[in-house]
Amino acid sequence: MKTEPACRRFLCFIWALPVLLLLSLGNVFAAGGSAALEAACPSCDDFNFCTVDSCDTKTGTCRHVPLSCDEGNPCTQDSCTNLSAGRGFCSHIDLSPDTACSDGNPCTRNDSCQSVSGLPFACVGTSQPAGAACDDGNSCTASDICDQAGQCAGAPAPIGSPCDDQSLCTSNDTCVGSPGGPPACSGSVKDCGDGNLCTQDLCDPATGQCANPSVDCNDGNVCTGDSCDSATGQCARTFLTGSCSDGDFCTSLDSCSGGNCFGGPPPNCQDPFLCTHDSCSNDLGGCVHSADNSLCPSNTACATWICNGSTSPGSIGGCGNTHPQGPQECDGNLCTIDFCQRGACIATNLCRDTNPCTTESCDPGTGICLHINNANPCDDGIACTTSDQCSGGTCQGTSQNCDDGNACTADSCTGTGCAHITASCDDQNICTTDSCAPASGCVHEPFAGQTSCGVGACRRSVDCVDGIPQTCVPGAPTAEVCNGIDDDCNGLTDENRVQADCVISPSTMNLSSQGGIVSMTCKLLDVCDPANPVPISGSTVSQVYVSRVDSANDPGDDVTLPDPSTLPCPDPVLGFLYERGISENLAARDVSNANVTFKFNLPADGDCSTLDGNRQDIAARLAAVPDNTSATICISGKAGAADFQSCMLVLVKNKGLR
Repeated sequence: MKTEPACRRFLCFIWALPVLLLLSLGNVFAAGGSAALEAACPSCDDFNFCTVDSCDTKTGTCRHVPLSCDEGNPCTQDSCTNLSAGRGFCSHIDLSPDTACSDGNPCTRNDSCQSVSGLPFACVGTSQPAGAACDDGNSCTASDICDQAGQCAGAPAPIGSPCDDQSLCTSNDTCVGSPGGPPACSGSVKDCGDGNLCTQDLCDPATGQCANPSVDCNDGNVCTGDSCDSATGQCARTFLTGSCSDGDFCTSLDSCSGGNCFGGPPPNCQDPFLCTHDSCSNDLGGCVHSADNSLCPSNTACATWICNGSTSPGSIGGCGNTHPQGPQECDGNLCTIDFCQRGACIATNLCRDTNPCTTESCDPGTGICLHINNANPCDDGIACTTSDQCSGGTCQGTSQNCDDGNACTADSCTGTGCAHITASCDDQNICTTDSCAPASGCVHEPFAGQTSCGVGACRRSVDCVDGIPQTCVPGAPTAEVCNGIDDDCNGLTDENRVQADCVISPSTMNLSSQGGIVSMTCKLLDVCDPANPVPISGSTVSQVYVSRVDSANDPGDDVTLPDPSTLPCPDPVLGFLYERGISENLAARDVSNANVTFKFNLPADGDCSTLDGNRQDIAARLAAVPDNTSATICISGKAGAADFQSCMLVLVKNKGLR
């Protein structure tokens, strides 16, 4: 069994130098002073219990051969376990009771693994009586029987008799004499030689097939390149360079030199904690950090420090505060309410009533508070009072006069003081000029101007008379034709001129989805001449927007959304919720051949200065639509001077909170 090194590698090597020197000199003297000195190895301990370490004195390199833990017991499973820093052991695990085995004695039957009298498992068989037939495995004996000692023996065959040694690797088997025993069966061995000194010449007795595996030259040393010399059949070692591991936890940057692995400087075992002693221990597998409470801060009424590697808020250099935190007496003053917080004593005046018009005092011995009214200047928090002063325990001030004597302002006192808001004199009459005189107030002077009514082709204008607008009668609408005029007076121009066939993606709206692109791919045609429709390029289209969302089967729930570019921000009715509507991201528009794809993928951020529009916002507009039913989404825009609209169906899914 491999033993624990009794000293560190460097010290062992220094101790071993005289011994190596004497051994080398002894070899020289034994050869009459003519023999070459053997090469010396450093310590070959690789700190691995499961290797047998030795020195090849011809090359001065270490060898590390796997350790065999086979104890020769067929009833144990043998293996080597390597623990921290090369400490380990051979383990012999018992096979299951009654596992079949062979004790090698043909005079026993039913061999199995058993534990006899508490001893480790062993292969035990039932002994056969003397005279029982058996087979000693020797074809040069006959009539084999068990003798009184329980051994199988047979009558020897004549020397030279033919026999069978049960091996296909021999021929012409005959019985030959065997000193001190019965004849043995022997034959001519099959020649499996391949003429290569760097292979093993083997024969499989069961098949008679030859095999020539390579000679194993691996010495287990990562710092040597191992090969076989075909001229001599001897293993050759080439020294390698580069990094390696010497198995020592307390070295770093190990490297190969002269065919061996040499340890570099000790590893940096410094941890980030100030309260530990840091060192390296091979026995413990490397860096060791020993806690020392004496390196922590001194204890206080709110802090009991121990070195526990804490990194939580309030810890210091790995020291954690184990003192209970929260309300507790920590300053010895009955006039305070104390609280331990992160090791500090936070004391609050017990008598403080936050009233600036009382003066507090306290007896530290009894904790009894006194509150005496004072007449100090104060602030009652009202911007519309002046000369605030304490009286009767309260702060009182004199009301401030905010009248600025200007009839054109509305005077009031707000939270910041007097405010003078200019009054609006707009009488909503287009036929007057509105102004304000500070002494008298609003003035409305009539003027000769015009007012109008109606939209599109129906728009009409009339004159003002003595500041009174005359009756305005809009013109009669006519059928809409392709002329760039709003003929039917509905606020849209040539709305039937553009035919928009659109498909929406995705085809479902999920109220639980976050963000996501909504795209609408359209084919636009100018159908002013229905018999000869003309494709319209998507590049000529203005920014489009979502103009309607509602249930597909309920005409009473239509929600019409105006063009966002026409809205103030915030909207006076919809406020910030509407932002600037649900508009297309112009930068993401895709114009391809006869199609154009409008993308609504800008984030909702509650900022009036940015556009909005994504899957979640559109789904929110459909919150009232029943789950798993269809809804209508319409988009509107302008192609040239002509208005157009296209409506699509989507399926509403997964109703729930946004």
